[in-house]
Amino acid sequence: MSALLYRKTTIGDSLVEALDSLVSEGKIPPELAYRVLHEFDRSIAKSLDTRVTAKASMKGQLATYRYLDNVWNFVLSNVSIKLWPTQSSNRREEQELSSATLKLVLVDARVVQQELEA
Repeated sequence: MSALLYRKTTIGDSLVEALDSLVSEGKIPPELAYRVLHEFDRSIAKSLDTRVTAKASMKGQLATYRYLDNVWNFVLSNVSIKLWPTQSSNRREEQELSSATLKLVLVDARVVQQELEA
């Protein structure tokens, strides 16, 4: 189930919506839609593992946290995030972001990999 977290992103929601539309119009069978979603799960996990090279730090006040089924959920308030590019990054300047609230969903990469290989 942890690998399915990526489907709740903006791009994941858009993909699910497009596939639902194609299935309901009879343009693709449901089995193909499931295969596309599975490949999306595998591809996004691999890309995050191999292509994201920036380093980050964040500060904020912890409002709530929860650990369930190998997934940590944190809700932070008054958050400040600093991003530093690495040598392999296209960007060269440091960035600082802030937000009134931030929800983090964290999963051990080994758990995601096991689910994708199953």
